[in-house]
Amino acid sequence: MKTKPFTFLRALTFLFLFSGFYAVIAEAHRSGCHRWHSCPSDSGSYICGDIGYCSGCPDNQFCEGGQPVSRSLEPNKSNESFESYIKENSLNNFTPNKAIKYREADYVDYACPKMKGVIEFSLDDGSRVDCETDTHSIEFDFGKKWAEAIGQALYYSSKTGKQAGIFLIIAENNDRNNLRKIKRVIKEKNMNIKIWTISPEDLKN
Repeated sequence: MKTKPFTFLRALTFLFLFSGFYAVIAEAHRSGCHRWHSCPSDSGSYICGDIGYCSGCPDNQFCEGGQPVSRSLEPNKSNESFESYIKENSLNNFTPNKAIKYREADYVDYACPKMKGVIEFSLDDGSRVDCETDTHSIEFDFGKKWAEAIGQALYYSSKTGKQAGIFLIIAENNDRNNLRKIKRVIKEKNMNIKIWTISPEDLKN
């Protein structure tokens, strides 16, 4: 009779350890395939395969047969420059209007097709270039994120071998100052980065 409490305690200990082991396995699944978006989201917070991993995904716009959908890069067959669409001096007449709110994706959707580029071009590590043309790997970012844009553009360039490019979105009063900052850094550090600018006014026209 004296051994029963000891037996009961051992049973409780085993149950506790087993429950913890099961929780670790469940957490490993959650933080594994969900971290890489390679299985359907339980909460709808992402689309399976949207960052290039498709092992547990059904067929959708990103995956087919458990593999990422390949997106071919259509070469730019013309010598047309995007400079004719957006010019820096066009900003002289631009007054930021906080009532106008566009997402970064809106600027990409507007500008990238004009350059005959591919939107959200997939790289072999699952990252995506905002706009990939036959000559440039381009990052779009708002003016206040100018420093982050440099890092992103240089990384894309290192993966594709093309010249880095940045579309700096001029949508706030301080963004002209941000444009001066990014130009100064690129010039002083002799970075091979092409800079374009785009504003809400361009999307309205």
